[in-house]
Amino acid sequence: VDRVEFQSRSILGEFIDFWRKSGLQRFAFLYGTYELDTYVPLGIKAVVKVIYEPPQHATGNTIDMHNDHDSDSVDALAGMLGMQKIGMIFTDLEPLAEDPRKVICSRHAGSYALRSNEIVLAAHMQNQFPTPV
Repeated sequence: VDRVEFQSRSILGEFIDFWRKSGLQRFAFLYGTYELDTYVPLGIKAVVKVIYEPPQHATGNTIDMHNDHDSDSVDALAGMLGMQKIGMIFTDLEPLAEDPRKVICSRHAGSYALRSNEIVLAAHMQNQFPTPV
């Protein structure tokens, strides 16, 4: 996949809105389609059409995942709608102490892209849900 595109801004906005209102982190699966990317020669883009949040308990710094008894049904419904699981998303936002509506920008060119626990999560999810060939 060369890039990820959200079908609508509101899809991502509603996901982040949970953090805005609670200050708690959140995890979700991205459902959508793989399509040809007209901006990249021979490119493929993942088009996110739905975000599904499995059962979880969140704090300001962690997310504990619970058994998802609905995952097979969600996958089946997505399939009936011509979609599949195409990725995952999680918040990792640290609010400024003096203004909780603003966040600390800790990821930049001189920093890091992912923390070690996020790399482990990404590897676990890739093994659990390999990209279809």
